[in-house]
Amino acid sequence: MAKILVFVFVVLSFSAWASSVGCVAHRGHSSRFLENSRAAIDDAIALIQQDFSYLNNKHGVEFDIHHTRDGQALVLHDSTLKRTAKNKDGEVCPLESEISQWDLDELTESCLLNNGEELLTLKELLPTLVDSKVMIFLEMKDTPSDQTLKLIKDVVASNQERLRILSFDTDILDFVRLQTEGTSLEAFWQDVKRFDLETIRFSADTPYEGLNINYNFLTRSLIKKIRRDSAKEISVWTVDAPREINKFMQYQVDYITTNDLSRCLELI
Repeated sequence: MAKILVFVFVVLSFSAWASSVGCVAHRGHSSRFLENSRAAIDDAIALIQQDFSYLNNKHGVEFDIHHTRDGQALVLHDSTLKRTAKNKDGEVCPLESEISQWDLDELTESCLLNNGEELLTLKELLPTLVDSKVMIFLEMKDTPSDQTLKLIKDVVASNQERLRILSFDTDILDFVRLQTEGTSLEAFWQDVKRFDLETIRFSADTPYEGLNINYNFLTRSLIKKIRRDSAKEISVWTVDAPREINKFMQYQVDYITTNDLSRCLELI
């Protein structure tokens, strides 16, 4: 009888840990589709919506943005299109060039994603994410333009509790607030949670509202220290192996970023 009770306690405890963790699709469902593509993100949304816990602000989609010369935000991890795009028929896409050297129209006229889709802009993607009611993890790879800051505010509006801004560059995390002080955007950006991605800075003393930590460096003791000293959210990236996903569920992180969303959701 005692063994049965212990087993039940362990199962219930694991269920409680798992139910408090959100799965975050890294660059969309990138184990199945081209990263940061409409297909990858739409598939991630569809999978998340099969689990009604997403309505409790748990599961979400992570993606990256880089800016063009005219300040438009492209959904793109790298600073060039070399790895994820190709020439349109009869055109020459500047695959080797930094996209910051080109206007958006120039890129969309000559480039296609490798899966045949058009280049995806933040302006096109953001309404889909907001309407889907999933968590939005937006990694800023460069300093956002004023257009981008206004776009995010206008589209996300009162849903900022579902938005997290991520960056390895703390100047960017600071910029989104400093740039909007004293403007109509200030109230919105003051409420948006920012996540620091840089491993060497991980501390409860960081001024940001969350930490997103590489799984190689996130330990149970570090989590306990952060929990003891602050109320910061803790996310871990990028975790694909079932054993590692289960481990971080037991560590009771807030979010697990993964390339294999379907596996993470199954284990939850």
